[in-house]
Amino acid sequence: MSRKTALIIGASETFGYFTAKDLLQNGFRVTINARNKEKLSKIKNELESKGEIDYIAGDVSAESTIKSIRDHYNDSGIDALIMGLGGYASDSIRDPTNINAMFEDNVILPFNTLSKLLDLMANPSSVVFMSSVYSSLMVSENSFSYSGSKAALNRMVASAAKSLLKNRIRINAVITTSMEEKPHSETDVHFNPGKQSIDPDLVAMAVVFLAGERSMGITGSVITVDQGFSLR
Repeated sequence: MSRKTALIIGASETFGYFTAKDLLQNGFRVTINARNKEKLSKIKNELESKGEIDYIAGDVSAESTIKSIRDHYNDSGIDALIMGLGGYASDSIRDPTNINAMFEDNVILPFNTLSKLLDLMANPSSVVFMSSVYSSLMVSENSFSYSGSKAALNRMVASAAKSLLKNRIRINAVITTSMEEKPHSETDVHFNPGKQSIDPDLVAMAVVFLAGERSMGITGSVITVDQGFSLR
């Protein structure tokens, strides 16, 4: 029986590393994508002892990168797609200077990318987006455009999930907060109730749960993993 495949798009040194590690530990064959080839190579070198991992360097807004991904999965398909794309910039209603950039980074690019890869998704399969506590649970006057873009993402996750029900492609999102810059050598998982910065392992565990078969009954959902920060 062949291993399940997982693709992480927007694999940062923190989120990308710990999510890839958890996926490998759960038996997935993992491919990571980001623009920085050197950082991807570093993650691969650190994790290749844990399982099969490779990378595709490039910006998914470029058709050449999409082609590389399509060529890579042409024969196998994608069982789990983790959409780590996104960005943050502060602004307010008084000066919404980043509204176009936030919707481009957090809504338009991620969903356009998914649309271009839909025919590669296995039946069944899972897609996991990353959202924020500021999408619905907390309010910041200086996160005007960012909050709006993540709120839009949440609703579009539900809409996409409904559209893809018959294709057995599950679409979910994880709401979280800022992640700690955790050393890759650190193996302990830390739970700090109410703290804003969260251990990336806690987020990765939720993402991998949604990516796998144990969450088969969950689609169109937005799950909060913020160690209680939004309850303060």
